Amino acid sequence: MAIDKIKNSLRFTIERADNGYIITQLKLVSKSNQYENVKEVVLDSNVSQRIGQLLQLENVRKGVPLVYMIDVVKEDTLKKRNETETDQFMLLKMLYAKYNKHYPHNLVGLMIDDRIEMLGDDAVIASKFLDKPLVKVGGVDCLFFEAGPDGNKEYAKLPNKEVIETSNEMIEEWGRTHSIEEIVPPSSDVNKNDKQPKK
Repeated sequence: MAIDKIKNSLRFTIERADNGYIITQLKLVSKSNQYENVKEVVLDSNVSQRIGQLLQLENVRKGVPLVYMIDVVKEDTLKKRNETETDQFMLLKMLYAKYNKHYPHNLVGLMIDDRIEMLGDDAVIASKFLDKPLVKVGGVDCLFFEAGPDGNKEYAKLPNKEVIETSNEMIEEWGRTHSIEEIVPPSSDVNKNDKQPKK
């Protein structure tokens, strides 16, 4: 789908360099079949054109408006968020999935923006079952399924599965009343912890 391609292509950072810019994209590399940061250097004279290409406007369909939500974050803030908030949020998402699954033995996926995400131990098990590569995000093992019917069909191959429809906002709200420290003791390894937190 054109919409999915555009969503993926918008994940980039831009840095000033001599006579140009460095653009870093998170892209699916066909050789390794994993998401990797890919850097490219773009000259001053071409940078606006290159950013226009990243938006993939040629894929926009008539009558299907797309909304681009772009956060501009300075480098020092970005580093702090990568070191703390992003790690904590990925951990929070994993705990949210574990805490809200109906049965401890189930494999659970979070349906966020029409895409299923699996995290932690469930992602590791599903990765081996489907022979699908894992991605490490913020120190948490993740498995992402393509948005739409194709991703749903792939997810449906898993045994003992369930899906929780949610959003990043709902998970953040849940996190305000559920301390990570209360759910998982600091000394435990959350990726190895198969216990179901008490409700």
